[in-house]
Parts: sequence; C-alpha cells; structure tokens
Amino acid sequence: MDALEKLLANGELEKAERYLLDYLDNKPDAAGYNKLGLVYVNLQNGVKAQECFNKALELNPTFVNALNNLGNLARQTGNFEEAVRYYEKAIEIDSGISGIHKNLAGVYKQLKRYQDYKREKEIVKNLGGNKSPLIEVKELFSDLFRLIKG
Repeated sequence: MDALEKLLANGELEKAERYLLDYLDNKPDAAGYNKLGLVYVNLQNGVKAQECFNKALELNPTFVNALNNLGNLARQTGNFEEAVRYYEKAIEIDSGISGIHKNLAGVYKQLKRYQDYKREKEIVKNLGGNKSPLIEVKELFSDLFRLIKG
C-alpha cells in the first residue's frame, strides 16, 4: 500500500478512495476499510466513513482503531454518549492505548463528568501519552547535550 500512502501524503483523496475501493474488491480486510473510512472523514462524508468503520468491525470485531474512529465521528457530530460507548469498548479490548483514553477524557470533559475526565487524564499520563514521540526524542537529545557539556 505504498502507493496509497503517497496519495494520502499528497492530499489526493479521490484517487486514494479509488485505490482503496479497488484494493477492497480484491482483498476485503478491516485495515483497508478503516483507511477508506478515514479518507471519507477527510472528504467530509461521515455516512460513508461510518459504513466503512462498521464494515471493518464486521471483519474484525476487536479492531480498536475502527472503534476509536467511530467514537471520533460520534464526538464530531455531538453524540457524546455514543462516543463514550465506542471509546469504552475499545479500551475493554486494549486498555494500553493512550490516545483512546485521551479521546475519552475529552468527551468526559465536554459532558462535564470531571471525575471521569481526571481519571482518564491520569491514565494517559501513566501510559506516557502526554507527549508525542518527537518531543520525547527532542528532550532526550537535550538531556544528552547537557551531559556532554557537563
């Protein structure tokens, strides 16, 4: 799928859509439908995106990325309780993904469920999800340079 990554990187979403539809005709898989759903999100077609994420879950009921993406869609449309259900289901399957806990924390904050929000933020912190890997590498190099300069 290197060709797909190039299309996505260049913002050629319609071509990426066609590529994925051809791919899925030959080899239907959960990851492909999830990627197609993300293309539809970027094309601002929530209905088709939701169909793709649901198809991904039909093929792989424990695919947390599709559950997370359904939660994101629900959140974007103001269906916060539905978003909570998707995020919680994803966490039941894999509780070690900080991004899903972070998404859930955001929804709890929007729902003014501050205790739940604090709990999820603490989980994110404990999972090391407050920083991007790039920031962590930058800090590591900063520490290293400080040690060298002594």
